[in-house]
Amino acid sequence: AKALLEQTLSEYGVRVTTTNERLKQFNSVTDTYLSIFMMLGGLGLLLGIMSFVIVIRKNLFMRHKEIALYRTLGFPERRIERILYKENIWLPLYAIVTGVFSALVSASMGFANIGGWLWLTAVLFTLLFVECTRYFVQKTIRTVMKTSGL
Repeated sequence: AKALLEQTLSEYGVRVTTTNERLKQFNSVTDTYLSIFMMLGGLGLLLGIMSFVIVIRKNLFMRHKEIALYRTLGFPERRIERILYKENIWLPLYAIVTGVFSALVSASMGFANIGGWLWLTAVLFTLLFVECTRYFVQKTIRTVMKTSGL
């Protein structure tokens, strides 16, 4: 039937394709857009992380006088570290929670189509980001405490 239709209607430019082939063509365009936006999202995430690193480090390194005042007032080193940690951990954790919540809202229409392995991956990446944030803030605070003691 395909060959007969193409032969009979060839002068009108008719080309017969299966529905499966046509859907593959449409999906290839959609997949291209999705991969482009995934790469742009990854670039945005990388820029956000680098901005976070710069802001936290700059904030902590500019507080030498405040740390010296804490020491003058008799605060133990661990107490100063805890104060600085509590002040600097809330913003990145708030950003992670906001990002995860926004992603959940944007993907809410397709929750039924999301597999279990994808949920596991999302949870593991969220925990990884939280742990990396906690580690980075602690490491930066310890570095600031060492350099401000000079």
